[in-house]
Amino acid sequence: MFFLTKLAVAKRSVTILVALALFGGGVASWGSLKQELLPNIDFPIVTVIAPYPGAGTADVAEQVAAPIEAAVSGVSGVESLRSVSTTGLGFVSAQFAYGSDVKEILRQVEAGIAAAKLPSGVTPVVRNYNINSAAVVIATISPKGDMTLDELATLASDELLPNLRAVTGVASADLSGGVEKQAYIQLDATKLAASGVSMSQVQQIIQANNLTFPAGQLPIGGALVPVSATGRFTTLDQLKGLIVGASVGAGGVRQPVLLSQVGTISVADVHTSGWSETNGKPGLSVSVSKSAEANTVTTAQDAIAALDDFKAAHPGKVETSIVTNSSTFIIDSINSLLREGGLGAAFAVLVIFLFLLNIRSTVVAAVSIPLSLLAAIISMSVSGITINIMTLGGLAVAVGRVVDDSIVVLENIYRHRSQGEPIGDAVLNGTREVASAITSSTITTIAVFLPLGVVGGLISQFFLPFALTVTYALLASLIVALTVIPVLAYFLVKVKGANAKVPYAVEGTHEEISIWGRLYLPVLGTALRSRATKFITLAIAASLFVGATSLVSQIPTQFLNSGSEKVLTVTVNPPLGTSTAVVLDHSREAYALLDSDAQVQLVTTSIPGENATGSQTLTAAITGRAPNAARMTVILDPETDLTAAKGRLLSLLAPVGADGWTVTVEEIGFSAGSNAISVIITGTSTNDVAAASDAIVAKLSENGDLVNVKSDLVKAGRQVEVTVDASKAAAVGLSAAQVAGEVRNLLVGSEIGQMEVAGEKLNISMKIDSSLVADVAALSAYRIGAARVPLAAIATVREISVPSSITRIDQSLAANVTGEISSPDTGAVNTAVKDAVQSLKDGGKLSAVDVRLAGVTEQQNDSFAGLFTAMAVAILLVYLTMVVVFNSLVDPLVIMFSLPLAVIGAFPALLLTNRPIGISALIGFLMLIGIVVTNAIVLLDRVEQLRHEGVETREALMRAGATRVRPILMTAVATILALLPLAAGPSEGSIIAAELGTVVIGGLLSSTLLTLLVVPVVYSLIDGLKGSLRRSAA
Repeated sequence: MFFLTKLAVAKRSVTILVALALFGGGVASWGSLKQELLPNIDFPIVTVIAPYPGAGTADVAEQVAAPIEAAVSGVSGVESLRSVSTTGLGFVSAQFAYGSDVKEILRQVEAGIAAAKLPSGVTPVVRNYNINSAAVVIATISPKGDMTLDELATLASDELLPNLRAVTGVASADLSGGVEKQAYIQLDATKLAASGVSMSQVQQIIQANNLTFPAGQLPIGGALVPVSATGRFTTLDQLKGLIVGASVGAGGVRQPVLLSQVGTISVADVHTSGWSETNGKPGLSVSVSKSAEANTVTTAQDAIAALDDFKAAHPGKVETSIVTNSSTFIIDSINSLLREGGLGAAFAVLVIFLFLLNIRSTVVAAVSIPLSLLAAIISMSVSGITINIMTLGGLAVAVGRVVDDSIVVLENIYRHRSQGEPIGDAVLNGTREVASAITSSTITTIAVFLPLGVVGGLISQFFLPFALTVTYALLASLIVALTVIPVLAYFLVKVKGANAKVPYAVEGTHEEISIWGRLYLPVLGTALRSRATKFITLAIAASLFVGATSLVSQIPTQFLNSGSEKVLTVTVNPPLGTSTAVVLDHSREAYALLDSDAQVQLVTTSIPGENATGSQTLTAAITGRAPNAARMTVILDPETDLTAAKGRLLSLLAPVGADGWTVTVEEIGFSAGSNAISVIITGTSTNDVAAASDAIVAKLSENGDLVNVKSDLVKAGRQVEVTVDASKAAAVGLSAAQVAGEVRNLLVGSEIGQMEVAGEKLNISMKIDSSLVADVAALSAYRIGAARVPLAAIATVREISVPSSITRIDQSLAANVTGEISSPDTGAVNTAVKDAVQSLKDGGKLSAVDVRLAGVTEQQNDSFAGLFTAMAVAILLVYLTMVVVFNSLVDPLVIMFSLPLAVIGAFPALLLTNRPIGISALIGFLMLIGIVVTNAIVLLDRVEQLRHEGVETREALMRAGATRVRPILMTAVATILALLPLAAGPSEGSIIAAELGTVVIGGLLSSTLLTLLVVPVVYSLIDGLKGSLRRSAA
């Protein structure tokens, strides 16, 4: 790589121009990078939601979920398949291997479902899961003054939604909570029977007179003009006067039967999109989602601007509140990481100055920080990497490392110049001496990230942008150190060699030794004095290593650290079959209690509509909750302790969670779900699965660190079963399908088209008046068919007890026991859960079923195993890299002795700061593998140079130590101080960087201090052993 230095110094003007161009290009690229919360990852997970209104759990499982499962299981690459069936809704999710083509999977799944035989009216919605697919803005709008909710809903649909959908980057804008007018036909069963008219006959006549039909073409003036025949209802009176049949009146005369004679026709307000309230008052909820390629920040800001414009256009009539704004978190994260990264860079520059006490030289080294980072940003822009929490953390972490190579080069140039060499010679000679060392150390640091792409899974997807960002920055820093730094040193380093002094000499040499060398050499000399002192040095290091590793049991473990958004979700879950009106009343009771808490700032309530397929319905299906459970988003004061608030609100809401109702309080945001445990039970018998589920729920509920422990296998469900006797039905001219259709028309009704009244489109719905059918006896007595026979005459009608939901995993009966970990030590709770399940197995209570742990337990186990594998591969790669650099199998082994020394500082650092061992901490350990060997490489590279010059081993170690101790300490201290603001972790952007920074600081501190002693000692012992072997061979 030294050829780059010679070229750069020979073309100094060109080098400076290129550096300036990189600076300008980096600034421009920063402004053009897309900003989002997290890396844009398409998880290989496909979900299918299929509403089947009015259907019982068993019917949904058999008629909806099972055919969809069969269709999805036929797609190649399915790793796991899960279905949840509940009243009126079927849900199926399939997970495929990471790296699969998600678009192709979606196509195959949609094709398979299209070919499946599903009940009429069931339209599945197929989606894949993208980590950035959540709404970027959720807002509430409420009526003020004399405006009604109905008027506001119309205004929002006509004005606000079109404006939001016109915003660049918006993929969808949806409105919920509003009411819409609907033409409602309620038929009287008695009058229908008396007139000899059936509901299906009425439906067919309405649809036959409410259509547009292409009737061909008419030749007019030589041209063919299309002709269409149209029938349209434009008033309710037209519907009322519609002839739907004929009856025989007095004297045997047939008389027409009007629709108004067999039913009532009215316009009703219907909550088709669910219910929404803000602070206990009815309102509307607006959800805005972005397209995959859109910029989260600009999309969210433009959407909020459209909301503000809508409010301004109707002064005194509309009130808006922002519930979720993704751009705020991202902007705060960018600002905080820029602030902390800038502070870290300032610390690094200060360290350089304190070591060199030369402003010109400090400026030279300081240039490498912004130049390397801006070059990395250009690379990010070219490779399509976005600005997000992970890449921002990578840039901030890189601040502490990008200056290292420049420090080593500059310090060596400075030293050569101080010894009287001309500036041209000092620049070339100083860079030549360290070029191989900094190249190999940078390559080893980068090499540790390669296994992240090999281990696959969530960790690879999640941390790959972080690894690439750091890699870009480190490669840029190496090139800057070998090109720009020597050129700037040529112009700015003005040490006068003639005045240089030799305050300390090593073995008769005449090199200038810094104060750090004078402090270090006596200690090193003592360690190298004899075999006894060498082994004592190693024994001390080994004791420190054992002591540090013994602290692991006292450090908590965690999958991912929580974010700092002060938002909680309260779910009010009713018993199955509870009407939405009653759920709404309970949610208002919950709001009254929440409003009494001083730290609660805003509460929004959402209850999905009957045919909803959104995220709330999906969550209800997965967790076994009622489809119409109320979700309340609670925004708290920014200074709130979230953990304490969760416990306080749960106790506060206890009165609502009685008489079969349940209330849960959960976190949302970045790490939502990262503290949720899940125990999956599968078996062949419903009773066995239910018994195992009960036993596990009871056992886990004893753990004080688990809250909201529940099973999705709830046995309190009620269902009325109508079993048709085919022979009896046939005797009165009916089939089982016709009987089922008439019962459904009675209880559910149907949508039969649209009509336009006074310019407003209204959906037409029709239903038989079932107000008198309020129990099983009334349903049994209901008369059906042309013969008007009681239902009980041709069918058995009875109430049975069924599960409120049926879960199948890989097409086997299953139950899912879930709970939320309230302790920060998720690892300890996971272990307790494992022990609890194992104790039940040992007691024989789970012998008839299969049980496995999922949720955060599975995530943590898989992720930790993947990262440990990555570390092992990284160590091997680092060793192989050094074998190539040093052309030796033994010398790299000496350097590898510096790796355990990092543990000595890393574990105590985590313990002292009360930081958990989680994914970000393990990434820190992975980085340490590449970073800590840097010091050893810089030291031994000089030792090898001296040995090749014929210098004896001990003298080479002392001389190398004297000249390399200052750059080693400079780089280590600069990195430590640069990471210190991140490790303090006071802001949102420190979600990933806090534990990572803590590990790197602690590990680098211990490894740097001990490497300066342990590596020379090990090198001396091995060199002595090699000498003994050579003498023995001779």
